[in-house]
Amino acid sequence: MYFKIEQLKDLFQKLADHFTNSEIVFETFDPIIVGKAKHHESVKKLKTQSEFHSGFKSGKEIECFDDRLHFIKEWYHFDIGGKRWKNMRLLWCIPRFKKMMKIIKIKIN
Repeated sequence: MYFKIEQLKDLFQKLADHFTNSEIVFETFDPIIVGKAKHHESVKKLKTQSEFHSGFKSGKEIECFDDRLHFIKEWYHFDIGGKRWKNMRLLWCIPRFKKMMKIIKIKIN
């Protein structure tokens, strides 16, 4: 989320060059969060100018970076966060909101 799409594309291509037959798991946000780091709880605590530059609606979007990258699965923070999200449970009913923060797993062939 801190890298621009072109930087991510380059990074994933380099990973594919060096780590064949591997899996990568990473955290990302929905594109609707791009440019809104100042509102994120953990970033507000930092005294930096950090910003979110990229996001994905679906992990399948990674496949367009390189033919060697294959989407496996994604998990949503609201599904695995347990008690941490108790005050936001009503928002889980909104699909776009529920899928805003995710963990994506891809395979490199």
